Amino acid sequence: MATEKVIVFYDGWCSFCKKSVAHLRKWDRRGRLQFLSFREEGITERYGLNVERLEQRMHTYELDKDRVREGIHSIRVIARQVPRLRAFVPLLWVASVIGLGQFVYDQIAARRTILPTGGCEDGVCQVPSLQQQKEEDG
Repeated sequence: MATEKVIVFYDGWCSFCKKSVAHLRKWDRRGRLQFLSFREEGITERYGLNVERLEQRMHTYELDKDRVREGIHSIRVIARQVPRLRAFVPLLWVASVIGLGQFVYDQIAARRTILPTGGCEDGVCQVPSLQQQKEEDG
């Protein structure tokens, strides 16, 4: 049975990701998981992580093993730590070995909605218009 502490790096701009983290926090009764949004200032630098890769896939850092995993492999790491999910570990392993797990993970991740935050002043957040987005994309 796995007992190591794991840091889960998730996208704090993704509502699906934040909801998933909320569920995992409830299920992690032993406190084995620590959640950090890689969007928080200094996180990527502190842990030496690549923002572009984090934008594509969730990452986990297993402290005891000094090992970083991503995507479906991170899901397996998390499932090993949460008793409620442990029964899925063999299925996740098989799915990752045959390549289906990462494919499905990537398909879901590519379709999630990202809403940048942190650009709000006095409780008002500016959302660029479609025209502004087109101009920025040039």
